[in-house]
Amino acid sequence: MKRTKISFVQYGGISYRSLIDLAISLDKNLFEVNYFWCHPGKDLFSNFNHLQATPEQVSIEVQRLRDGGVTPIQFSVKKRFIPDPTLPWIDTDFFEIFEDIETDIIFTWKGGRAEYPFNNLDVPVVEWNVFGMVDRSPNLVKSLAISPLCRELYLKNGGDADKSEVMYVPVLAPINTDNLRVQLSIEDDAIVCGMHQRPEDAIFSPMSMDAVLAASKKLKNKIYFLVLGGSKLYQSHANSIGLNNFYQLKYEPGIDGVSRFLNTLDIYTHARADGETLGRVLQEAMMHKLPIISHKAQWNAHIETIGPGGVVVSNSSQYASILSEWILDISRAKKIGALGYDQAVKKYSFPAIVSRFEGILIEVTQNVDFTSRKSIKNYSKGAVSINYVYLVRYFFIKIINKVSTIVLGKSGPGAILRLQQFYNRLRYK
Repeated sequence: MKRTKISFVQYGGISYRSLIDLAISLDKNLFEVNYFWCHPGKDLFSNFNHLQATPEQVSIEVQRLRDGGVTPIQFSVKKRFIPDPTLPWIDTDFFEIFEDIETDIIFTWKGGRAEYPFNNLDVPVVEWNVFGMVDRSPNLVKSLAISPLCRELYLKNGGDADKSEVMYVPVLAPINTDNLRVQLSIEDDAIVCGMHQRPEDAIFSPMSMDAVLAASKKLKNKIYFLVLGGSKLYQSHANSIGLNNFYQLKYEPGIDGVSRFLNTLDIYTHARADGETLGRVLQEAMMHKLPIISHKAQWNAHIETIGPGGVVVSNSSQYASILSEWILDISRAKKIGALGYDQAVKKYSFPAIVSRFEGILIEVTQNVDFTSRKSIKNYSKGAVSINYVYLVRYFFIKIINKVSTIVLGKSGPGAILRLQQFYNRLRYK
């Protein structure tokens, strides 16, 4: 039986655990799988700092791919031009490498807009759509929203309903039963709250820390607060408010460190400035039977993600109140965690999601027919002109962001997003 050749292509992809897990999980009797990845280069006209994997992390993930029957393929990119994501990468060898690999279909994780190099390939592309934007490239044949909220945004932005469906990010069952309590000298009767998050200052939120402090002052229980990863601002805030029993831990290379961390917690106290378009960290917490407290924000897909497995509050006082109630009645909190686990197994575990994903890939390769393909040879050297409309738009947004920072003391991502959506509606009318 001829196997379908699928290439996962991801800028910075060695840090994308979700994609690596998905690539490994595909049936290798049906699929021949490549995983293209690079170290992130410099993002021009952007303040976002991409995660840089350490040599140890690279070694572990590359070996994990190989052990899972996936061929890892490294390419390089020196710079990306963020104002117009359809412009060629600068100083890249991607096409030279890609042209030597036979591929039936490409899979990638992106925000939904048209992006280089996918818009310049003559291969069908299936995307995992993270922000509900719309890519009208003729070779974009399927847009898989990571949550119902993302699909709703995709349709609102003018996306093709026939191309779209929801496919949650699958999460692994707990890797081990070990925990960090002995290592951190945490008492058996102590209550441990915490969360895990990528180390990015822009998504820092103090709400969970403030709630833990309030509960600590109110209750007699010994309460700890742990953060795995996360912004350096968590340590600064803990110092400024006088939060005792606080630990900020570094991610361990490999996949079992997250399980060890989550096994240490009693309550998952989630906080993120912009909210979640799905909330993989929450899915992982649910798989570990942890009850979850979170809060509303700009993105609120986590309300549905959590479901019966927790509570999403509107403000700090509600957060502190619920947390105190759960600490006083931890058995009640554990029952809520058990409900969340049931939902996670039904909706977020690998078997059902991977089965549907495999079906989508087979359907696409058998049935898709797009005639307005762009020739890879015409674009492999990056012969694309600069879109000056994009430049004007992004410099305007940059000014709005600067004014917001001066006036409000913080940037205005909500305003930027609304301008982006307004522009797209005008552009595609």
